Amino acid sequence: SSPSCNIRAKIRAVEHLILVGSVTRKEEVSALLRLMHPLIELAPLSFLQTASGKLPSELCTMFSKSDATFIRNMCRAIFQWEGLTAGTVALSRIHGRFDHVIPPPQDAVIIDGGHLIAMSHPEECVLLIEEIIQTTSGS
Repeated sequence: SSPSCNIRAKIRAVEHLILVGSVTRKEEVSALLRLMHPLIELAPLSFLQTASGKLPSELCTMFSKSDATFIRNMCRAIFQWEGLTAGTVALSRIHGRFDHVIPPPQDAVIIDGGHLIAMSHPEECVLLIEEIIQTTSGS
């Protein structure tokens, strides 16, 4: 059985929500990124991206290859987001063990991967989603 959580989707009520490498509220984002986000408009992103691209890390590689406009917009959006609204829905989570953007929640099924778990491990994610659906639908 999945843990229950006070969540309601913005557009419609759902019976079960499956999050893949995602959050229910902005406070789940890495503490370092929460501290740094107010500086995103001032940050010399092209310099930081070039420097980080030389570091041996999936997160640094991802950052170095991302569009600067996307990074700025994402940082603004996530920290202006009010999170999911209150309601009651069963929640399941699939998450990458090595995600440094969103640390793995304790209630998640963990896969050996990083922040973009749905893209780096699609087969594992699909199998887990199918398993969750079968388990929660009683089939």
